[in-house]
Amino acid sequence: GNCYYRAIIYGLIEQLIIKKDYKRIHYLYMKFKNMVYQNSKLNNMHKVIIDLLHDASCGKKWITVDEFDTDFLNPTIDLPIIRACRHLVSKFILKYRQIDVNGITLGDSILHCYPENKNLNDYCESFIERMGVDAEGPAVNLGILLHIFQCKGSIVFLDDVDNTDIQILECNYNELDIQKLNKINVNVS
Repeated sequence: GNCYYRAIIYGLIEQLIIKKDYKRIHYLYMKFKNMVYQNSKLNNMHKVIIDLLHDASCGKKWITVDEFDTDFLNPTIDLPIIRACRHLVSKFILKYRQIDVNGITLGDSILHCYPENKNLNDYCESFIERMGVDAEGPAVNLGILLHIFQCKGSIVFLDDVDNTDIQILECNYNELDIQKLNKINVNVS
């Protein structure tokens, strides 16, 4: 359930560390910095992530990928950053519910896929913000998390239970062009 979020944020941070791209690490720091939870325990856990990202953006922490990997084996770091990623996706969906994606609004496309939800708030609470729930559907297919972090990436669906084609979704971030959340959808047999 958390693997999708973990793979994207870890992969991104790892690449930024390798490239010593402190400016982009600072961008991540700013994305996470302004998040506030209603629960003080969650806020305290989130502060650990904020402090680590701040130090990394200044070149004081995660100098090597090994140092980063060691830190993120710690569940007190792993789960809060996944929770933060889920929170960002939820906020994005609610903020941009009216944007047109392939002729249908983002909100309508989600509610069509998950009719058991009365509204987008219910969907976000049930599927996005709830830790451990599988990441699937429009939030993944549209590459929302990649878009939030302003990066390119490929999402590969390897589930072959239904003997369906493997899907590769190329998500190319395009300078705040929210209309192009997911540019290419390629099926590979």
